[in-house]
Amino acid sequence: TFLGWYVQGDDTQTLITKNMIFGQPTTLVAKWTKQVYKIKFTYLDEYDVTQLHHTINVVYQNTIGSGGGVPMNAPSKEKYLFIGWMDALTGDMIDDRTQISLKEEYLQSEAFLTDNEINVIAKWAPVEHVLSVNTLGAGTVYVTKSVPGGESSTEAVFGSYTIYETYDYTVSFSADEGNAVSEARWDYSDVSEIYRSSEGVNMNVLTVTLQNGYDNALSVVFVPQTFNVTVNNGTDVYSGYVTDNDDGITYDRALIELVIDYGNTLTFNIHSYNEAFSIQKILVTGRINGKSYFNEVVADLKDSEMLEYALILENCVSDVVIDIVYSSRSYYVT
Repeated sequence: TFLGWYVQGDDTQTLITKNMIFGQPTTLVAKWTKQVYKIKFTYLDEYDVTQLHHTINVVYQNTIGSGGGVPMNAPSKEKYLFIGWMDALTGDMIDDRTQISLKEEYLQSEAFLTDNEINVIAKWAPVEHVLSVNTLGAGTVYVTKSVPGGESSTEAVFGSYTIYETYDYTVSFSADEGNAVSEARWDYSDVSEIYRSSEGVNMNVLTVTLQNGYDNALSVVFVPQTFNVTVNNGTDVYSGYVTDNDDGITYDRALIELVIDYGNTLTFNIHSYNEAFSIQKILVTGRINGKSYFNEVVADLKDSEMLEYALILENCVSDVVIDIVYSSRSYYVT
């Protein structure tokens, strides 16, 4: 800032006045004083409202430390860690050794030009935690990261994954085709939650919402998917022979229960050993070869009086119920 003029050689730098008379040619020297700048330390709170944290005054070309230094007490913000102070216009980090100088960005700032203010803002980093993922078997774990009320993105996760408190996360366990989630364990803090297929959870795809504010650990076991096959072989009055061609076992009881893997083909040879009874029809319930059946007739044999029938059900991908209906044969007596 320009203060006035003083006579060259005047060690006191006393400013001349308009009434001063000079008896000889005299050289005048401009007298200046360094500008004092107001350094304002501000931060955005949890509601994105600017809060004034501290203010100091620093002479041009002096350091922040000469004006009292950066605030000793750091601001706090939920879900964030305070990293340090940053020049709001240049992005430079600020500490006690930072020297105040004129920068091009300041010349675009109304606060600097009119009030000699330099704004220093808090720099934050979201609080980090670790998600640990362990899998066994055929399947994939997916993490969906979403901004509260905003966009989301999904990616497959293997091993460790960094999660931030500023996002919401859900994790999905997706079994490969022909497999299922047998068990999933979720640990956070001192809490453990376990999901098992026997508990009625849809275990082809299982989704959990991560607990914010903690490290999370997830372990999941994928196993080949199996289905129950129930064969109602006639009634207690009469049951024929049913031979499972896969293992060669023949059953002669009214209720037959088997277990098959995903996508297996069922091949049964049905035989009525008593000529007084024929195979009338066969009904099926289940998802077979890409089609859903619900107690539908797949073999109508009532007019053929067949004693033997080969039943083939390909690509079974659900529980299957097979009903074999026998009927007594009619004879004419003349």
